[in-house]
Amino acid sequence: MLTIKENLNAAEHILIAGLNGVAENYYRMRHYGNENYLQRPERVFNAELYHQLRKLQESEGVNFLIHQEITKNDISLHSAVSHEPQIHEEKPCLEDFNNKRVSPDLVFHGGQDNLDNQLLVAELKMEGASRLSILKDLEKLLFYKLSSLKFQNAVFIYTGSKNELESKLELGLSEKMLQCLIKHNIVIALRELMVREQNWNIYQFNNL
Repeated sequence: MLTIKENLNAAEHILIAGLNGVAENYYRMRHYGNENYLQRPERVFNAELYHQLRKLQESEGVNFLIHQEITKNDISLHSAVSHEPQIHEEKPCLEDFNNKRVSPDLVFHGGQDNLDNQLLVAELKMEGASRLSILKDLEKLLFYKLSSLKFQNAVFIYTGSKNELESKLELGLSEKMLQCLIKHNIVIALRELMVREQNWNIYQFNNL
């Protein structure tokens, strides 16, 4: 279902570099079967990822803005701006999606007023997240890409294993949803644990 994406674009390379900079201790907060047990365990990890990305931005002269989630209930492209994206008409991939105010975990963009330069949007879930919450995030990513914001890249970041994620998706992902994810290039960021290091990769959906 998931295969490594061979050719990454600039935004994806920066995201992977930032993920590789997150220390192992930030993976300790995870879901343990009950997502109500911890309130948003992703927040700590996402804050550290944002820190690593900002360091890369400063050291490598990245010429786009990086923002993490500002508020929970609306899509925030900048700390002072929030609005509800409008879906283009005739988008069958989103006919079952509840169009409400949503907030991505991470955004790369060229500025709050530059809707032609929305480079990347990401949703994050920690290991152990429920199948339902994972599928909901994938729907959100389709929503972001197909909205008037025109995000160029949409990435689901998961701190668990590829095998765990695939087992959840195989039981919950419809054929229609799979084809939508393939068609609109929704990708997954996963890590492979090495002996003394971690190595994140971007994976793409396929029909295998």
